[in-house]
Amino acid sequence: MTRLSLVICALCLAAPVQAEMDPSDYEVPPADLTPEEAEALRVRIAAEIAAERARAQAEAEARRAAEAEEAARLAARPVGERLVEARCAACHSVETYQQANQGWLGWRATVWRMDLLNGAGVDAGEHGLIADWLYAQHPPTGGRAALEWLAFLFVIVALPLPWALWRRRKQKT
Repeated sequence: MTRLSLVICALCLAAPVQAEMDPSDYEVPPADLTPEEAEALRVRIAAEIAAERARAQAEAEARRAAEAEEAARLAARPVGERLVEARCAACHSVETYQQANQGWLGWRATVWRMDLLNGAGVDAGEHGLIADWLYAQHPPTGGRAALEWLAFLFVIVALPLPWALWRRRKQKT
């Protein structure tokens, strides 16, 4: 073996060395302070640390109180608003509702369509609550509501009409 390899082996096999130091060894006492002044400095530093901890705790408590107040405010909102936020706001913004210009019937149809065709995940009892809240918050402008009801009546009359004509023709023969 060469001398270099012997030195490398010796370094690798040597036990690791640790410094045995006390935290007080890191403190450098000022040389010009009397023992009374040093004690007063320690007391002042301890008071500052305690004040900082108290301030941090007070801030944390204030933050928790604000969060609890916000949770209570959100829970006090109408059921329809909370349902719209939970079911509809995942895909739609508030501008979408404002631009829709739908009447009560239009909102009902929209909620059903979103549930059946788009998988909105609206439970059976929630359709009416969502539609009623949307209608109350975003009512139609102009004659939109009247047009919706006329279209609805037309569908009610138009759908059974071919069947009624077919039945009449069948009875005559």
